[in-house]
Amino acid sequence: MMYYVTKIDDEAYLGRILLNAKSQEAYFHQAKKMIDLAFGEDAVTFVTLNALYQTLGTSDTKETILLSKYAKPYESAIATKYPSATVENYDVPE
Repeated sequence: MMYYVTKIDDEAYLGRILLNAKSQEAYFHQAKKMIDLAFGEDAVTFVTLNALYQTLGTSDTKETILLSKYAKPYESAIATKYPSATVENYDVPE
């Protein structure tokens, strides 16, 4: 299974997300198209950071975790939490 971390949970930054909703919608729509082409349709699960942590739990994993530009600041924390995982930035042109 592969995961694409979109962003942190919406509730934490609701005001900011509302302001950027259109640009984020376009960004993630483009990301979905690129990821489907690169890895196959529905091969990658789109998740928020909290959903990733809830899904994988506390034990190490060998999953591939791709990061959007919104999740990139958490790369080190994710790599530390899951040292055997492949953690990569996967930004899309806007």
